[in-house]
Amino acid sequence: MRLTFIFLLVSFCALGQNTNGLRFIQNKGQFNSDIDFEAQVPGGRVGVSAKGFSILLLDLEEMEHGHMAGHGTINESDGQRSGDPVFGHYFQMNLLGSNHQAKAIVEKPLDGYSNYFLGSDSCRWATNVKAYASIIYQNVYAGIDFRVTSSGSNLKYDFIVKPQADPSLIRIEYCGADGVEKIDGALKIGTKVGSLTEVIPFSYQVDDDNNKQTVASKYDLQNNTVSFSFPSAYDECRMLVIDPLLIFSTYSGSTADNWGSTATPGEHGTLYSAGVTHQSLGGFFPATTGAFQTNNRGSFDMAVIKYDSAGMRFLYATHLGGAGNDSPESLVVDKASGDLVVLGISGSPDYPTGAGSFDRTFNLGTTVFNRVLNTNDQWDLVVTRLSPQGDRLIGSTFLGGSGNDGLNLPKQSGGPLVVNYGDEMRGDVITDDIGNVYISSVTGSANFPIVNGFDNSFNGGTTDGVVVKMTSDLNL
Repeated sequence: MRLTFIFLLVSFCALGQNTNGLRFIQNKGQFNSDIDFEAQVPGGRVGVSAKGFSILLLDLEEMEHGHMAGHGTINESDGQRSGDPVFGHYFQMNLLGSNHQAKAIVEKPLDGYSNYFLGSDSCRWATNVKAYASIIYQNVYAGIDFRVTSSGSNLKYDFIVKPQADPSLIRIEYCGADGVEKIDGALKIGTKVGSLTEVIPFSYQVDDDNNKQTVASKYDLQNNTVSFSFPSAYDECRMLVIDPLLIFSTYSGSTADNWGSTATPGEHGTLYSAGVTHQSLGGFFPATTGAFQTNNRGSFDMAVIKYDSAGMRFLYATHLGGAGNDSPESLVVDKASGDLVVLGISGSPDYPTGAGSFDRTFNLGTTVFNRVLNTNDQWDLVVTRLSPQGDRLIGSTFLGGSGNDGLNLPKQSGGPLVVNYGDEMRGDVITDDIGNVYISSVTGSANFPIVNGFDNSFNGGTTDGVVVKMTSDLNL
């Protein structure tokens, strides 16, 4: 079932966004274990812990070129693609000498939650993952708290220096950056994909009338390590707040390489949308520091969002996929149970399946170039049933044979049917009054599983149409 493509684009731009700033998503095992929270920023991701920040940035201009090459005009160009990797840069802002055991105290919880179903190992899945607008680590230095928040899409962090505490303890090391320069009092941090700016810190104290009194402060830079100094005296008997701002606005483009595929109405006026999201801008940080590069193999997962009846906030957002590439084709809410049924295609041998499902094994296929995702993969159909809260897989199964299933070949690969954007991945799913699941799609498999069919033979050509009825638990 489909709504307009324009709506889906707007929906997916909203994924992970806080209209007033960044969303700091708690780590429940879905991210690298070295971080407590992760936030999406222009051009990449920021990990947060008592140690400081881990920052991954990608070359968005190069990614956008690759994206546009994969989504040409209606005649879809010549089918050629570049094998060049997408370059990025990973570096850390380490709080030298800090208390790494300082525990995070969350502030300002944000609406909605996310669920992560990545891979076949359920121990790595995370449900009911919350996000926050602000985090504070108490006594990250002796008498100094470390608060992390945002201003728009930029990272804002404070050092709250309690009376008689020593701000000279604060030292920030930029590890893995190409260089740090002090220009007109601000800091310029160089990376292989662009530069970031740390504006001149705003420092203040609060007087007896609760008014902020500005305290002159500046960065002291030695090699790649920064500390703070105060040209004029301040009242050491009052709390001092040092308030830098890290600006990502030198980066342009979407904050994630994602786009919408399908949508459907839900219960009580709610709404679901689904599309693909690019792995390298979400999900994890690499363990290495310094230069970083990646390519796009195994980099697309399904992303499903449930919105409130006004379409203004999401009730949950869940990743769904395995180590390969995965994409949704159709959604429907089963009126009998309230579950969301997702029809898609998967190139992941470890796509999450349910116990007792019809087929828990990936059936392979012939490697083919997918012009929508700009990848080379083998494809099976997949059908997944999610609970109304998006926190449980009620059922999930592969569906296919030894060829590719759920995929129409583009003209450049000998397929006669693909003429419009996204036509390679088309299929639909509906349910009946008792929850049985009906699927319409295509197959290139001569051995596609046929049960009680009026036509049990593959009829040649590039693909055959298939119509499937499955029980509500997806085991037959």
